Formats: sequence, structure tokens, C-alpha cells
Amino acid sequence: MATATSTHPGLGFRGAREGRFEEKYPRPICVDLDGTLLRTDLLLESFIAAVRRNPWVLVLAPFWLLRDGRAALKERLAALVNLDPALLPYNQPLIAFLQEQKHSGHKLYLTTAANYRLAGAVADHLGIFDGVLSSGARNNLKGERKVQAIRALLGDEPFLYAGNSSADLPVWRASQGAITVEVPRSVAASLRREGIPVAAGFDDSEPRWKVVFQALRVYQWSKNVLIFLPVLLAHALELPRIASVGLAFLAFSLCASAFYVFNDLLDLEADRAHPRKCRRPLASGALSIQEGLALLAAMVPAVLLACVWLAPAARLLLGLYAAVNLLYSVKLKRALFLDVLILACFYALRVLVGGAASGITVSIWTLAFSIFLFLGLALVKRLTELRRVKQRNRQGVARRAYLPIDISVVRSFAGSALYLSVLVLALYINSSEVHKLYTHPEWLWFVCLLLIYWVSRVLLLANRGKLTDDPIVFAFRDRASYCVAGLVAGCVGMAL
Repeated sequence: MATATSTHPGLGFRGAREGRFEEKYPRPICVDLDGTLLRTDLLLESFIAAVRRNPWVLVLAPFWLLRDGRAALKERLAALVNLDPALLPYNQPLIAFLQEQKHSGHKLYLTTAANYRLAGAVADHLGIFDGVLSSGARNNLKGERKVQAIRALLGDEPFLYAGNSSADLPVWRASQGAITVEVPRSVAASLRREGIPVAAGFDDSEPRWKVVFQALRVYQWSKNVLIFLPVLLAHALELPRIASVGLAFLAFSLCASAFYVFNDLLDLEADRAHPRKCRRPLASGALSIQEGLALLAAMVPAVLLACVWLAPAARLLLGLYAAVNLLYSVKLKRALFLDVLILACFYALRVLVGGAASGITVSIWTLAFSIFLFLGLALVKRLTELRRVKQRNRQGVARRAYLPIDISVVRSFAGSALYLSVLVLALYINSSEVHKLYTHPEWLWFVCLLLIYWVSRVLLLANRGKLTDDPIVFAFRDRASYCVAGLVAGCVGMAL
């Protein structure tokens, strides 16, 4: 959350938090857009939106930049996309501050290097600006060019300027005072060194490591404990096997986190329209697109390094997961029912990776149980999304192929898959293979009853709209689920 800090005593503020000038004739305030008024960059926003609609833009954009220049690239991308200004992440404390200055008589001008189409849309949406200076097809309004445009508009009239980066230093030098927004330390030092007075500052108090952890969704690593399932089911708890599986857990978790960042970059617009996902770091602007891309670039060598010590079969399975996940992120997540089948296979793949890393052959019983159970839970996740969409009177789930009229069918599919997993477990308990591992396998029938209770409870909670989007994460936060897990462990212990 950005908060206003100290003000320069000679600039007429009573206080940054009050946001009022004391002078009789208020000066104009020129406001930058990217990284200042917005907690994002519109060039990158339009680039990602264009790539999502036409992947060939990824190849063509560098060519456009080299041949025609940055301003022309912005013009092309702005013409290709239709960004909704209402969904963009705004710096709300700064907007509240500017609204107060507007009521106090200060003229506000949006002065940005963003393309005029996008800048105009933002200005129209906010409705607080008296004018807009922005880039055209041939003129990139940045640095000294921005100073010239402001002078052409205001003449010699003194003004204040709100900015966020070193590119704004030429404008600050021409202004009578700076309004800084989450500026790097080097820029703050330059302002002090050059004696440029700071009228107000807006800084993000959120620790960067915390934002990065949220973007990587480290809490989702709990799903990857399935990698340890083969050594548990085989009762092979030797230290070398556990160490190998632990390394596989780390490699898989890093790979999954990289795809979380990748997905969040692709789904910016959809996430911002979502009541819960809009708080994700990239969607909210707490993590910039530049930082997201840098984080994604850093994750790739980290995953490759972790894979060096994996067994060849585990590396192959992890590569398969990455390849299918890439297809899923770009295209397949919008394929009706195929998306949940892929999600179920992802969970089964975790089990296979654990088996490959530990040298344990995963039985067909384990695979069948995993596929049915996680198919059912994936359908529960879609059911939860559809119920939320229906409550908000929306037409469908963003970037999904499901509609509210599908709720009853999805609920039926979810129940069928979950109870099929119970049936597979029951057939396994009645098979000859159980007697090789358990002395008293009759205790495992209580596991069936516990599983019936748990899946039925999950279905009922999902149907009532009491479940979060992901039932797996819900289970790791649910007290009843822990009780069930403890009882299952007790029953397995008695069966040994």
C-alpha cells in the first residue's frame, strides 16, 4: 500500500497526508502515468494483451521497435488491444491526493510517454485532468521532450511534477517541486544531490520479499507433498530415497512457481476482474510487469539447476509437465472439460515424479485413485468459480469455457469422479497386493469411510459456496481435513 510521507517545508504544503497547498495561487500539477498514477506500464500491458490475442506479436514487436522506433511500437500495440481503464491498477493514495488538489483549485495535467489512445482512456475514466500530453505515432514524450511539451502548454508558469523514475529527472529539474511515487533510492539521492525540493512522497511499505513470495505462491507448494506419496505407500522411508524425493519436490515446486508467474502475466485482465485474484501481486500492481518478467527469467535457471541432480526419468517427467503446462497456459485452459483432465493429470504426474525420483514403481491402483480424486477436485474448483459467477450475474468464467448453466452438470461430474476414487480404493483394499504390505488390511476399510466423509463434505461446501477456488489449498487450511488425515494415518498404522 502506497502512503504519503514527508513534505518540503518551503513548498506550501500543510502536510502530505492532508494534501493541501497554502499558497493563494495554486500551481499546476503535471502527473506521469506509467509507474506513477498507474502501478504498471501501459506499453508492457498492451504488449502482453497483444501477445495473448496473437502470439506472432512476440516475434513482430522487436522488428517494429528496431524499424520504426518506440513511439510507433506503442501506436501499433495500442491499436491492437482494447485495455479496460477501469481494470488497471491505480495508485489510490496518489489519486486521493490529486482529487484534493483538484478541489483546492489546482489544475491537473496527465503528462505521459504512453500512447495517446491509452492515456486518453485513462484520463476519461478518472475525470480529474484538465488536459493530456502523451506520445503519438512519431513522438515519444519522455525526458526533455516532455519538458518541451509542458513548456509549450504552460509557458513559464511554475508547476509541480509527479513521477517515479530516473527518466523523470529532466522534468523535475524544470519543475518547482517533485512529487515522488515509489522512487528507487538512486533517484531519491539524485533529487537530494541536485537540490530539487520534494513536495510529497508516496512509498510502498510492503516488503519486497513478501511480494515475491506471494507472486511465486509458495503456499501452493503444499500440493507437491504428493511427490512423497510413493515412498510412503511403499513403506520405503530410507534417507537416500527421502533426500532424492526432497530434491524432486524442490525442482517441481520451483517449476510450478515459474508457471504461476507466467500465468499471472497472461491473465492480468481476467485476474483484475476477479474478486479475489485481483489482489495477486501482478494484477494489483504490487509487483510490476518488469519485475514479474525478471522473476520468471530468474526461475528458469533455478529449475534447471535443481534438475541436474534428479534421476533421468524424473527430469523427463518434469519436462513433460513444463511442456503441457505451457500449452495449458496459452490455449488449453479454455478447452471445455479438457482443462480439468489436464489438471488431474498434473496431480498424477506429481506422484509419478516422486516414484521416478525414488526408484519406486507407482502402481496402477495409485494412478487410478489419483486421477479420479483430482479430477473430481478440479471439477469442484470449476463449480466454485461458476457459483461465484452466477452470484455476480456474469456470463461466464474469464478465460474458461464454462457457463453458469453448466453448474448442475459440473456438480454431477465432480461427485461421480470423487466417488469413483473411493471405489478404486475399495477395490485396492480387496486385492491381493494389499496383503504384501499390510498385516491387518481390514483397518483400511475405515479409510474408505473417512474418504467418503471428506469428499462428501467438500462437495456440500462447494455447493453452498463456502469453498475457496482451490479445494487442495482449502484442505491444508481446514481443521476437519486435518482430523480426517490424522484418523487415516491411525488406520494405516493399525493396518501395518
